[in-house]
Amino acid sequence: MTIALRRSLYGLCFLLLLCMALSAIVHGVRDNAVMGFAGVAGVLIAVAVSALGASLATIVHRRGRRLYLVFLVLLSGTICLFWNLYAQTVPVSDYQVLLQGATAIARGTFTEGADKTSYFYIYNFQIGVAAYLGLIVKLLSDNLTSLKLAEALYLIGSALMLYVLVATAMSASVAAVAAALYATLIVVFTGSSIINNQHASLLLLLIGLYLVLKGAMWHVIAAGVVFGVMNLIRPIGAVTVAAVCLYFLYQMGTAGRRRQWAVRIPLLAAAFLLAVWAFDIALVHTGIAPDPVSQSHLPYFKVVIGLDDNHGSLFGHETVDARKTSVYFDLQQLGFDYKGYNDAQAQYILQRARDYGSTLSYVARKMWYFVGEKDNQYVFALNGNKLSQRPLIALINVGQAQYVLLLLAALVTVSVRLKRSDDGSALFAILLLTFILAHIPVEAQPRYRYEAYIFVVIFAAESIYHLVEKASQIRRRDPASP
Repeated sequence: MTIALRRSLYGLCFLLLLCMALSAIVHGVRDNAVMGFAGVAGVLIAVAVSALGASLATIVHRRGRRLYLVFLVLLSGTICLFWNLYAQTVPVSDYQVLLQGATAIARGTFTEGADKTSYFYIYNFQIGVAAYLGLIVKLLSDNLTSLKLAEALYLIGSALMLYVLVATAMSASVAAVAAALYATLIVVFTGSSIINNQHASLLLLLIGLYLVLKGAMWHVIAAGVVFGVMNLIRPIGAVTVAAVCLYFLYQMGTAGRRRQWAVRIPLLAAAFLLAVWAFDIALVHTGIAPDPVSQSHLPYFKVVIGLDDNHGSLFGHETVDARKTSVYFDLQQLGFDYKGYNDAQAQYILQRARDYGSTLSYVARKMWYFVGEKDNQYVFALNGNKLSQRPLIALINVGQAQYVLLLLAALVTVSVRLKRSDDGSALFAILLLTFILAHIPVEAQPRYRYEAYIFVVIFAAESIYHLVEKASQIRRRDPASP
């Protein structure tokens, strides 16, 4: 049973990574990212960046852990600094609305939560994000430089926490490569200038996963609380908790001690739900939210988009801006009757389920786009004519080539794991599958892959580390090498 479970898990992970790699290659070729002279140059640059980062990380790590951590902080911090200086990002779209809400919360003037026509009532889960940003504004001021410094610290912290996590689950050597690869990942640092809830939530995700791997009962409870805080900032906590519970079930089937693993499931779920409940009470008690933010006023709108995207509208409306979205115009057409709108959306979902042929066709196209298209985070990071500048276009194309290479390296790792008894990365395989496949019924955009990058990097790091080590051994054996 143990061997069958392990092979099933890594077999599914292999198939997912294969689909992701094929889609990324196809989208890259279509967009001229990996085609012709420029494409070949982009691939070579991506290989060079990954090889250089992995080699430097390995060399520095051999000289000592403390030196490596200093190197990692400087590497990640320097990249974030230079990108911020280049991008000069001004908040746009939802990011601007969230900052406006955060400033109002920090000043005690926030009233949109109770207005049925407002952004923060329609998408009431965003009140949690605004409240978190409001706390940052209160502590640091609403100056963009201060807020961007906080985002950079989250990214640096994520690189450090990734090292600690992988060192705990696999090995310190692989961890050193993984953290360096993450710090130099173009699709990650091009979003570092955005005031983005993904940065803080990812750091909390890594902290929570580290606590899960530590294994004691109180660690599991603490992890549930951390995931609850993460859910307030970015509502993916339930997906994370579900994935970790699947990991506990997997351990019950492969590691024995079933009772010890089984008891972790209710402990984690209870701690998570209590944390979510506590935040709901706090936001309602302070008057920031009129009702619990964990209970969406529109529970089906993401599913409507996920099953057949008609601009996210039941009636064919199009979004004008972040506040006047297609959903806003749908609600306006119904006189902001939320019950009527939710009933209409539920009926639409049932209709799409009956028309399963076209629905499955749309979902397949959506997922193919989701896992392979270029991450569009940079669109929100750049203003003016920067998007059309040739160096920027080249950088984004190199980022796509880098993504493809990491997927291919991850494929090698997972194929090897199919034959090994070592199960140290099972949690990461389950999380990768969960974070990608959870988007099948809901809205999926390339920038929503953010959490999945971490697990792709972890698997890729193992293969890349072994390649670097093999090259190093060849050089040491060859007396003619420099």
